[in-house]
Amino acid sequence: MQTDVSTQNTQPVVQNSTNKRISKVIDVLLTLVIVALVCQVVLRLFFFTRVKVEQNSMEPTLFNEQTVFINKTKLPTRGDVVVFFKEPSNNKVLDGFNPGVQKLIKRVVATEGDCVWVEQQSNGKYALFVATSTGEILQENYYTHNGKPLQADLQMAHNLGCLAQTSKAHPFVVPQGCFFALGDNREVSMDSRHWGAFPVEQVLGVVI
Repeated sequence: MQTDVSTQNTQPVVQNSTNKRISKVIDVLLTLVIVALVCQVVLRLFFFTRVKVEQNSMEPTLFNEQTVFINKTKLPTRGDVVVFFKEPSNNKVLDGFNPGVQKLIKRVVATEGDCVWVEQQSNGKYALFVATSTGEILQENYYTHNGKPLQADLQMAHNLGCLAQTSKAHPFVVPQGCFFALGDNREVSMDSRHWGAFPVEQVLGVVI
């Protein structure tokens, strides 16, 4: 009889111990899930996020409905593809996730202090030139598509916008703290030719 009583008394103790271990495991798992969610939110808010392309102005580099990832901490340089707000943003962190705030994706062709102009070629197209602050003159041959130079000549005069009256002697000068960006698909792109350079404050991130 004593053995039976002893066995019965230990059963609640074992059960209680098992419940405590299960509870601890659940607590640990919940903590890990919460930490993972917080890390994901912080990463997306301040470091990296994904953006859906909703235009064809960057073809053949990027296509409509394509999803790209952007780095929010990188300062754009020439040749970078950037996502930016069309209008000044009061809160870039929140506006970056607001579908009602218009965002554009273009390629930076010039940065602050650069001089930009076009010259008509023998084939009738207009080639874009950029003179850096060091005096180096660049032509658009510093990025490629599928390993081949991307032909992004400005096809017709009515697409030149603010560059229409530019020349080497009278270029468009990118203001301090601003970028001049164009779509790779020049025929359909609405870009800095039409509304000028935009400030760094409007940049959401650089496409990875």
